[in-house]
Amino acid sequence: MTMICSIGIDLVDIDRIEAALDRFGARFLARLFSTAEIHGLPVDRRGRTMAVSAGFAAKEAVMKSLGRFFDGGVTLRDIEIETGAEASPAVRLPDRLIPGLGRRSIRLSVSCAERLAMATAIIVDED
Repeated sequence: MTMICSIGIDLVDIDRIEAALDRFGARFLARLFSTAEIHGLPVDRRGRTMAVSAGFAAKEAVMKSLGRFFDGGVTLRDIEIETGAEASPAVRLPDRLIPGLGRRSIRLSVSCAERLAMATAIIVDED
């Protein structure tokens, strides 16, 4: 039986992310994303802005869901969001955080509209 242990939700204003990208560029990305995540971003302006907005919302949602299990020591760069051919994005955490979750896993859903990006992270116990 799968049991929900924790939920995190975040909503991002895409215009604010676009302004931060325009103002701070690579520094902004380096504070939030791993090198692999940055290399996977689209090169066109709109695609990049949407991907960064969705990624930021996803990381924030995961961070909120992890709050129940970790009392600090987790940064947005620690949380990697993997996107690809699969239907939903996956979360990768550093090895040092894995023991704190035990047998639990993180499920993630991300959505974007014209001006908003939203993410929900649910930590479930797989017993």
